[in-house]
Amino acid sequence: MKKNKTLRLIAIVITLALCMSFVAACGNNATTGTETGTDTPTTPTTPPTVDAGQDAPMEMAAPEEGANLADHINIINDATDITVLNINIPAGATASTSQIYDLIQDRLMANRGGDNWPEPLLALDWSSEDAQTIRVNLRQGVYFHNGAPFTADDVAFTVEISHANPGGTAFARWREVERVDVIDDYTVDIVLVAPNLDWRYILSHWATPILSRQAYLDNPNDPVAWGSVGTGPYRVTGFSTANFVNLERNEDYWGPLPPTRSLTFWTIPEMATRTVMMQNGQAQVSFTMDPSDLDLLEADPNFTVFRHEGWLFTISFNFMGDEIQQCPYFRRAVAHALNVDDIAMVANGQWAMPTPDGNIWGLITPYRLEGLPRREHDIALAVDYLERSVYDGRTVDMRVAGDAAVRAAELVQMQLATIGVDINVIVMDVPSWVEAHAWGHELETWLFSVAAGPSAIGYVSGILAPGIGTNRSNINDPYFTDLIERFLAETDEAAARELAHAMQRWLYDDLIIIPLWYLINGIPAVNGIGGMHLWGNMFTYSLRGIYWDLDQAADNLRP
Repeated sequence: MKKNKTLRLIAIVITLALCMSFVAACGNNATTGTETGTDTPTTPTTPPTVDAGQDAPMEMAAPEEGANLADHINIINDATDITVLNINIPAGATASTSQIYDLIQDRLMANRGGDNWPEPLLALDWSSEDAQTIRVNLRQGVYFHNGAPFTADDVAFTVEISHANPGGTAFARWREVERVDVIDDYTVDIVLVAPNLDWRYILSHWATPILSRQAYLDNPNDPVAWGSVGTGPYRVTGFSTANFVNLERNEDYWGPLPPTRSLTFWTIPEMATRTVMMQNGQAQVSFTMDPSDLDLLEADPNFTVFRHEGWLFTISFNFMGDEIQQCPYFRRAVAHALNVDDIAMVANGQWAMPTPDGNIWGLITPYRLEGLPRREHDIALAVDYLERSVYDGRTVDMRVAGDAAVRAAELVQMQLATIGVDINVIVMDVPSWVEAHAWGHELETWLFSVAAGPSAIGYVSGILAPGIGTNRSNINDPYFTDLIERFLAETDEAAARELAHAMQRWLYDDLIIIPLWYLINGIPAVNGIGGMHLWGNMFTYSLRGIYWDLDQAADNLRP
């Protein structure tokens, strides 16, 4: 019996991976409605929920008055190294550095999720009549860590320096801004290249912190010296590349002071070492852990593991691929052969949530169209579609990167084998995978993850627009491209919603991408840790309010 369960688990994983690779590229016939198939999607069994709640950010409460708070907290970074602290340098933009920027630098606005965004930070208020010119009134009495006063000129400098560094992540956001007109010391007009309903998201994105012109003039050849100066609640007091970052509370901060005096962020590549550091009290919080270690710490009464949705994993076809990839019957055969519940379980165990429906639009992405159910797992229907397809028994390559994707791909391989589809799983390292699957590639199917955040425009232009490197499905259908172009230029909310819904129906009806599961981010912490803001999009963590109530921690884990 145990052997049969093991074989079934392996089979589930293989089937899931394969299905995710094929769905994205075959649907050129959406505009005509030909060869769309006659299958009727059915609603699956209700998937398991997660502790944080779908769609909702996890906003932890502030400490109780008089709590016995620790002065210092040690935090283990995300798996990415912190090699430089400057948002204008490509290596300066990672999940780990985004947390640091949020602590040391303020943006004009904050995007914490939910219905009440954006929140004012360096901008007191803002207005726009045409979604192209935004009048922003700035906060007065704010100072950078170097002592220089914050003024409108620093907003202009921030945009200027980003435009001078097109390889940086800051440029990816500020490129939508044509210029900044300084009206007076505390008023600016931010003029976009074109009208854009997404302007609030642009100005509140984690990659748009306001930098100090004076810091740059003082140290123009030291990117960390000027790139790490901000107006935020913490200041950098020590930094060792790919090792640690020390932060101290900014006692002159214009806003509420953080409850914790100092933080250290550690880069620890080895997963096992992360667990040991948590168990022996060397660290109190860790981002990115091996699933088995998360299970271990979750079972330990001295720790709490916070859970919330992260990246969406999908299978995609190459829209520029061969006749097999182009065939809608083949794509439907793959979709109905997959059991996404089993795939999610094999890929990440309890740290995965099977996709609740058939929509690849993010759970927190605006204009999401509800009511697009998953395709039914139906082997007979899958075989029927395969027989009507152009599939001739040849081996189809599926490329994957990352442990979870590999486990899923192997199960997808097994599940597709049950209907007679031969899949060859090719494992690659992440950088090679990303390079190989840039726009215009000639590869076949693959399994990949999508960060679907709080910007519909960013999502559409980032992974679906023709010519964009991260459009890994090579989607370039005339009907769909027209929808994208109209959506990106639309300034009316109701019209934008209708266009977004039309795009989602096309992606679903033509089976361009098959959604599989949401990664559940597990963040272990010693008991007593609170005040964190966690969101499904991993780049929106905020630790400004983090604290550690020592009275809730075990004696052996206290400092």
